Amino acid sequence: MALAVLFFITSCNKKELNEQSQATQGVNFSIAPGKTGGLKSTASTDCFSQTENYVKATIDGKIYAIGVFYIGGSPHTNTIQLSTGVHTLQEFTIWSDQQTPNDSTDDVMLAAAPHSGSTYAPYVASPLNIAFNVVAFEKTQIPIEALCYQPGNYTDFGFIFFQVEEVTLREQPFFGDICIQSIADYSIPGSPYLGQSNGIQPDLPAIFRIDVYRNHILMNSFNNEAWKGEGQPLKVLYADRKGIADTFELKLYVNVRQGAGFNYVYFYTWAFSDAQLIPHGTNGVVDFALGSCFPEADVIIPFSGVYNAAPVAGNVAQSGNTQVGQSLTGSYTYSDAEGDLQGTSAYKWYRADDATGTNESVISGASAVTYALQPVDLNKYIRFAVIPVALTGTLQGIEVKAPAYTGPVLPGAFACGNPVTDTRDGKTYNTVQIGTQCWTKENLNIGIRIDGSQGQTNNGVIEKYCFDNLESNCDQYGGLYQWDEVMQGSATPGVQGICPSGWHVPTDGEFTTLTAFLGGDAVAGGKLKEAGSAHWAAPNTGGTNSSGFTALGAGNTDLNGNFYNLTNYAYFWSSSEQNPGSAFDRDIIYNTEEVSRYNYEKSYAWAVRCVKD
Repeated sequence: MALAVLFFITSCNKKELNEQSQATQGVNFSIAPGKTGGLKSTASTDCFSQTENYVKATIDGKIYAIGVFYIGGSPHTNTIQLSTGVHTLQEFTIWSDQQTPNDSTDDVMLAAAPHSGSTYAPYVASPLNIAFNVVAFEKTQIPIEALCYQPGNYTDFGFIFFQVEEVTLREQPFFGDICIQSIADYSIPGSPYLGQSNGIQPDLPAIFRIDVYRNHILMNSFNNEAWKGEGQPLKVLYADRKGIADTFELKLYVNVRQGAGFNYVYFYTWAFSDAQLIPHGTNGVVDFALGSCFPEADVIIPFSGVYNAAPVAGNVAQSGNTQVGQSLTGSYTYSDAEGDLQGTSAYKWYRADDATGTNESVISGASAVTYALQPVDLNKYIRFAVIPVALTGTLQGIEVKAPAYTGPVLPGAFACGNPVTDTRDGKTYNTVQIGTQCWTKENLNIGIRIDGSQGQTNNGVIEKYCFDNLESNCDQYGGLYQWDEVMQGSATPGVQGICPSGWHVPTDGEFTTLTAFLGGDAVAGGKLKEAGSAHWAAPNTGGTNSSGFTALGAGNTDLNGNFYNLTNYAYFWSSSEQNPGSAFDRDIIYNTEEVSRYNYEKSYAWAVRCVKD
């Protein structure tokens, strides 16, 4: 087992400022204990179990022999002087003088730092050369990993090396079998298995590759191509750092028949932490089998003999008119490595709040290649997704979403009966066609709620009352508005007032047209009222709502701001004045089917309906 040792480079603070301290700075190394031994998974002895060791360090081309002493069992080097500035550490080796300090011929190297590009460089985070900075009057630590030295591997290190982390280089052997169903499949020209000593058999030694990931970063890759998977296991090495929580993933790729040729295909991942062991047999080798021909394998992976890749969807996108009521159409390209034809692929549509995908959710029921934009999609962003499905082979691929959204969705061309959204606050109102007129089916509910004791003023802010000063009543019955607030300072009949764009406050004459179409004032009230007792007091005489207008008993405020008549009366302002102090309205009552026309002082607060321009 090869380990690394941990060193610290420290520039010591000086108590006095003198000429020498300005030019040079003391540097020493603190060495954490490592272990000797070869690059094997067997136990080993302590790299620094011997005393009176020393370090050879090559810095800027100059070799330094630095003595080692022990504090609390931990080795440290003596201090050397280096000038302030940047230096390059080119070689770092740790030695034992074998208790003969005056005879270097019997000295033994214990550890060395690998060079970049050398065999063991992949097992350390920062191979040599390493630049470091010496700063006057500051302590400096430089992390460096050094692997314990085994004489037979000395030339592989490359040399050069500081803080030294203890690293265990672990080894795990692997061997695999492939259970094939057709010898002919693996006997084609170009098959990597043709050269195996026993020929093509139903149970073949697997040719495979294992990629080693530490903390999700690819560290190394091993394969057994050189010996075609026969005669020996594949030995996989990975570096486990002491005191650091490392996670490892060993990903298995096997060379199998795919389509007309052979490819390395991913099949399995062994995941573990630090020194945990992968389950294996008594021989220490992890055996795996593709297929069921080796039931005693440590890992059995389902396999039919020929790998069939899943279909793939590419170039996923959507296009079309982005107005409500219009349709978007999804598009994509289908491909399959084995040429399997497309079956019934599955489609999805997603809705998000913005182009970055905030609050993205799948649109329920949207499972066709086209999608008709709904009122709920207004101002949203939409994208298409496809799950490719093949007729044969591996049937289903992974879902692929369009990389970009289409949006924002705009209001569509209006048709009465469709909802209308007030762009000022995002509220949506249902609409109804009654004769030649298009009306909102709900009372208007826009503005900032103020208490009934306050007057609504022409201050550039739409203000509303809610019955009993409860916002929840506005949510049910709509707001209550004084006439001047409804008209927003105008006295012109048919003005937009507080209605949404494209709509206006109905005139006295337009109310007359409405009631006349419904059979006149004597019976129109019943046809306008919502049926039942949810929003009307009993007996709700004649309430059928046959017109679809859905009038509610929203009540009113009096001239002093008191609230009255919830579920008993519905009062609706017109935009027509009777005189400068009063205006015409329409009244509907719980105990009659009539509609009444009155004029009231403008300081009363009534409900408001809007009619399409």
